Amino acid sequence: DERQQLHTQFARDILPYLTLVRAIQRGDVGLLEALLPTFLARFIGGGNNNSAYETLELINGLKKDWPPAVASTLFDKICWLLTFTGRSESFLSFDQAQEHNIKDIKVTYKPQGPSGGWKYMQVLHPAIPTIRRTTDFIDQAFNTLTRSKRHTAPKKE
Repeated sequence: DERQQLHTQFARDILPYLTLVRAIQRGDVGLLEALLPTFLARFIGGGNNNSAYETLELINGLKKDWPPAVASTLFDKICWLLTFTGRSESFLSFDQAQEHNIKDIKVTYKPQGPSGGWKYMQVLHPAIPTIRRTTDFIDQAFNTLTRSKRHTAPKKE
């Protein structure tokens, strides 16, 4: 049946990406390492030469070039994922976390008015993580109406 074949191919193609998303959310760097060869093959097959080269270089460094202590430190402790909240299922990749920071700087906590220049930005910028946590705490403590931070379907009320 052609329809069943298409469903099977789609499931085979999408499963590594869904696994990647869950591994990032959970902070599972071991699973990320296990997925590297799969994505290397995808990058090569799709003609994404830059991504393929970077992935191949990373695999080579982890498996051959770097001493085990360096590979372990870089992979497990420094360079992959971070969390703003400390919860176990709230990890982000560094580039996605940087996008959150840029949004906070440019949109959420942007300096406004006559005193909102570079000097004020220099003072405000280091305090943004604290402001973010304080806002989240107040929203939770007083059950205030806020915009959602997740992409979900709206609930019927």
